[in-house]
Amino acid sequence: MATDPFEPIDNDDDDKDMEGLVDPLEALLQQSPAPLPVGPDGGFMPTTVDPGPSPKPSAETFICLRGPCRYYFETRMIADVHNRALLDKQLVAHSMYCHRMPGYVLDLMDEPGVLDCNEWNPYNQAEVRDRDFNRQAWLEKNPLKTVKDETNE
Repeated sequence: MATDPFEPIDNDDDDKDMEGLVDPLEALLQQSPAPLPVGPDGGFMPTTVDPGPSPKPSAETFICLRGPCRYYFETRMIADVHNRALLDKQLVAHSMYCHRMPGYVLDLMDEPGVLDCNEWNPYNQAEVRDRDFNRQAWLEKNPLKTVKDETNE
């Protein structure tokens, strides 16, 4: 029997073949926990994620303090704030570093804690006593001036 070219084609069988197919992008979007926020211009609004504070460095969470290591040092400086007039107090930036090789400094602030280090080389007790004695002697000869002391002179 000849088929009429103008006769409508039955597509019911094709729909049954397509039932098991899923668009991967659609499946991914359905797994999304929440829709992305839409900004006033109709585009996606940028969001920030606060990871929370890092744990306080201690001997348990930070191998550099189990001694302390001779390559470890800290700095505390006045924080770079653009408009200090709006602040009630002076902000201090605290940074922790490791200098294992000359000219190479590793900033340790991005990590919550250094648990293991193959370059860890702590001071022995005699070195700690000598270092503390030398620091105290230097401070006695060169007393530190605070910002208030310099403004009163």
